[in-house]
Amino acid sequence: MMKDHYVFRHLNACEKMGYATTICCDKRETLTTNRMTVVQAYVGEKHWKNVETPDRAKEIIIPDNIKEIICESVSVNSSYSSKLLVN
Repeated sequence: MMKDHYVFRHLNACEKMGYATTICCDKRETLTTNRMTVVQAYVGEKHWKNVETPDRAKEIIIPDNIKEIICESVSVNSSYSSKLLVN
């Protein structure tokens, strides 16, 4: 890992990586927890901050007409596909 110029911000992360046989990185060669979360949102001319927790996200009320526009936009602008992987 040293010859590949990996930098660890937390030493215990380096110790845990010693047991790994395969390491996958993103395009910036950053290791993450592979979890994406919304931290703020701007929907329907309203701005919400600090929506990281599910309880806080439940407080957001989006009008039905805006929900319809969002659903249509996502369906048109995505290339969703599913694949069943069996071990």
